[in-house]
Order: sequence, then C-alpha cells, then structure tokens
Amino acid sequence: MILLRWFITTLAIFALPYFVAGITVNGIITALIVSACLVFLNMVVKPIVTILTLPINILTQSRHSESPDIRGGDDAMLGGTCVMPTKTS
Repeated sequence: MILLRWFITTLAIFALPYFVAGITVNGIITALIVSACLVFLNMVVKPIVTILTLPINILTQSRHSESPDIRGGDDAMLGGTCVMPTKTS
C-alpha cells in the first residue's frame, strides 16, 4: 500500500508542471525524493493532527446536533459553523 501511494504521488509530481506554471521537475530522483517526503508526512503527521483535533470535532458537531432548536431545526452544521437560513422577502 505504501509503495502504491509512493508511485501515485510520484506520477502526480511528474504531472504537476503540465498544470501549474513555474514548477519544474528535474528528474526521476527529485520526484522520488519529494514524493517520499510527502508520503511520509501524510503517514505520520496526518494521524497526529487528526487525533489532536478530535476533541474540537466532537465538541463542535455533537453538542449542536443533540440540542433542541427553538426556531424549528432548519439550521445545519458545516465544518463547525452554524448556518441558519434567513428570510429574504
């Protein structure tokens, strides 16, 4: 699985100069090193950040969904932000 991620990331790094101006890839060794760094960061840093932000996610989403709404329950939670519809008449 790790090798597959590394291979796909390397292909994405090779394709990047065709989509973003100003980026160049000098060779396969450079692409392999950059993709190895990105895969390593995704494997190590992403789970740590997910665990550290878990209490914030629990507090911002579960508390609102269980509380009764006086206005009729038409509001929604989007990424921890309460979005309420308003009348535009």
